[in-house]
Amino acid sequence: MFFMETKRFIIVVLGALLNAVSLNLFLIGANVYASGFAGAAQLVSSIFTDFFGIGVSTGVLLLLFNIPVAIIGWLKVGKGFTIYSIVSVICTTVFLSIIPIYSVSNDIILNAVFGGAYRWSWCRSHIEMGSIYRRNGYCGNDFIQKI
Repeated sequence: MFFMETKRFIIVVLGALLNAVSLNLFLIGANVYASGFAGAAQLVSSIFTDFFGIGVSTGVLLLLFNIPVAIIGWLKVGKGFTIYSIVSVICTTVFLSIIPIYSVSNDIILNAVFGGAYRWSWCRSHIEMGSIYRRNGYCGNDFIQKI
């Protein structure tokens, strides 16, 4: 039991790391917006920075956006799913804060293609999405689908 829970936890953390790397290295630096809550967090962060001069982290906004959904998940889906979902969101927030925002290329299209491919590639979709879902966890934008 402990081995399975440890394995599940490691997979959730690895998925959060992959998500943060794709956002910070490809998408955020090139002003390319992701889908779901990550994209909404990017958009709100850009609005705060551009119009109000307030720098709000995308990771912090991602965490705030997921709070009401986590509450609904706790009530409707179950405790195990919600706990791993919270771990995933917190780890993504931490990794987004640690990993520097860097645009790999000056070409926006190239960053969009590689960022999208990295976020939704075979590696991520099978390692993160499939493994996390099979272990009753969550990987970011798909929380509402599970509810």
